[in-house]
Amino acid sequence: MENAAFAPVFRFIDPAPPRYGQTKLVEEMQQEVAKHVHAMFGPEAFDCPKTSAAWHEAGHCILYVAEGFEVRSTSIFPIVHKGTQQWIGKTDGGVPYTGPDTTAQDDLRHARRIIAGFASEALFDRRNCKPGSSLNERILVTCIAHSAAAKLGVSFESIERDLKARVTSALERSHRARRIAMELIGNGSINARRLEKLLGGVTR
Repeated sequence: MENAAFAPVFRFIDPAPPRYGQTKLVEEMQQEVAKHVHAMFGPEAFDCPKTSAAWHEAGHCILYVAEGFEVRSTSIFPIVHKGTQQWIGKTDGGVPYTGPDTTAQDDLRHARRIIAGFASEALFDRRNCKPGSSLNERILVTCIAHSAAAKLGVSFESIERDLKARVTSALERSHRARRIAMELIGNGSINARRLEKLLGGVTR
């Protein structure tokens, strides 16, 4: 799953300080990592073509359902960032609360749903998956993983391995990710009724 180019800067998830739950600090971490990525790889490290956005949202859709969450719609759309067209997306569904008073198991379900977008890019659109992709989600999942590790009394590394294994398995065994990505590339959006059909049969 990992692209070797990510290793010096930011892994699938990275052992950053466990500051999950403090939005301002997570945003500060993202800014710090983004500066580092930019310094090493240049602005192209943040490029996001249409295919990457489509595979990213497809990954979210698969793990939403695999983890028992509702998914209502998904879409991709172009934006212009610093004079260059990029693509981003949005998947709308039930988003659970996680924090100090939630269980580690619920936290990790949430983490798998979040990281699935980047994981899908890395698995299925590797050529276009960039070092700066999805930094906000990867940092948030890192922080959730630290929180879950503390709650369970296990190592961060064991949580990281489990997250990778479960998300990769869910995506690789599902042909539905490709169908969703191709439909997003062609149509730009998928509504709830169509998603229900495309996601039929996805199991935990």
